[in-house]
Amino acid sequence: MFQNVRADNERLIEVNKDVMEELDQVKEDRDLFEERVHEVEDELEAVKKEKEDEVAKRIEFSTKFETLSSYFKEKEDGLHCRLSELQVKCKQLEEENSEAKHSFLQKKSFLASKNPMPKLKEI
Repeated sequence: MFQNVRADNERLIEVNKDVMEELDQVKEDRDLFEERVHEVEDELEAVKKEKEDEVAKRIEFSTKFETLSSYFKEKEDGLHCRLSELQVKCKQLEEENSEAKHSFLQKKSFLASKNPMPKLKEI
């Protein structure tokens, strides 16, 4: 009977030893798994932060784009107005020049008919 108890005890010690080794391996695997989980969580957090930064940059660039587009649209409109004003002024100057030229030619013609000047060949 003692031999049976002793044999059972030795068998249980072996089973316990095997179970403890298995438990140690499971603990090791769990520790590795938890470490990997933490790594993945850190990576996920970094990706979330990166995404938030990119969204913030996109919003910032969109705002800057809208501001610059509006600014340059106003500048373009102002330049179109200024161009129109200059074109009107240019047309007025052309008309004034044409009138002045016409008046000059009339006066020249009138003076030439009143007081003929001798030509260089005649002198």
